[in-house]
Amino acid sequence: MSKNYSVVPYRNILVQYKGGGYDGCFWEWNYFIIDDLCEFHSIIASGRKGIEDRSEAMKLLTSHPEQGHGRQAYYTYPLTEEGLKEFAIESNASHVIAVASYLFEHYGIIVKTECEECGRTIDVLESCESNFRGYGGISYAAQDLICSDCEYEREFCQDCDEIMSFCMCHEWLDDEWLAGDEWDED
Repeated sequence: MSKNYSVVPYRNILVQYKGGGYDGCFWEWNYFIIDDLCEFHSIIASGRKGIEDRSEAMKLLTSHPEQGHGRQAYYTYPLTEEGLKEFAIESNASHVIAVASYLFEHYGIIVKTECEECGRTIDVLESCESNFRGYGGISYAAQDLICSDCEYEREFCQDCDEIMSFCMCHEWLDDEWLAGDEWDED
């Protein structure tokens, strides 16, 4: 028996939703896709609200996306170059890499984004996480993805090609640096 795909409104989408948390976390973003054959595939499903099957996914998608107080319970992105680029720009860098890895491994889809430093379009799987930020406690995550060229420039001296912390080309602790705005001279 063949499926009647014309009656299914959800196809070729990536869904980012508030899944269940774990000890110390109330919720975290989870992800699934509904592919071109209208088949459900869980990418990340955690905790008590992690969606593991199509019926749960349909319950979510047929509910109102706004959870109250202006907060979204889920977002959908078309599995197109533009839709995935929007996802890559708007979402947590570590999660973007995990989703991009899944999409490439299972569908051959390459997710692109812009380097946060130079603005070039880059393949997410060839990018580097950058701009780490803490979320309280011991949790922290990368905010941005940058290209390998920008990462190289950040990590290595452009004069001697040595790792910056071992570079002897510059006086890192000279008097001018120590007298900067960050230091109290008293």
